[in-house]
Amino acid sequence: MLKKRFILIILTLTLIVFAGTIYAAEASFGTNGYDFDIIYSGDVVEKEPKSATVILEAKDATVYSKVRVESKQLSGPSEDVKVIAYDENGQEYDISKSGDWGPEDGFQVGGTFRNETPIKITYPEAGTYVTQLSLIDLEKDEVIISEQFTINVLEAPEENNVVNNTIEEIPKTGISIWTYFAAIILVVSLIYGVTKIRK
Repeated sequence: MLKKRFILIILTLTLIVFAGTIYAAEASFGTNGYDFDIIYSGDVVEKEPKSATVILEAKDATVYSKVRVESKQLSGPSEDVKVIAYDENGQEYDISKSGDWGPEDGFQVGGTFRNETPIKITYPEAGTYVTQLSLIDLEKDEVIISEQFTINVLEAPEENNVVNNTIEEIPKTGISIWTYFAAIILVVSLIYGVTKIRK
């Protein structure tokens, strides 16, 4: 009897842990089933455009007929962050000022999908920036999901200010060929003059 109770307790605990693991995996998609991410490789350096990808992912997500993606700079040393987004045709959209992208009437989302949007972002100064991406339901003017991302921007390496030591002209040393030539003419003239005087 004690053995059966022990097995039942172990089985129950295993089911609770397993259910908790599934819940944790689902929870990363938020209550509506959506998730944002930004991926890029290498360091982000001030004044250098950085290629990145914004990912909007959904798993069994609630259907919305009209949504747009909104981007906001929440903090950082400068507000003049330049963000260019590209659509599937390679058309670029400067969302630095508008702060959002997608068709004006919005687009439909729902179910399970993964949408990748290439962007180029340029930070004018080094420092820590916090960006917020949100999916907005245009019909109800409500935020479906919102995620914040912290980006550490490094200072640009100092330029190597080595003086250009290229020699434009070889420096002259000693007597030039023209000096020798002039001296020879002078000597010949003197010799000729002296011989004429003796005759």
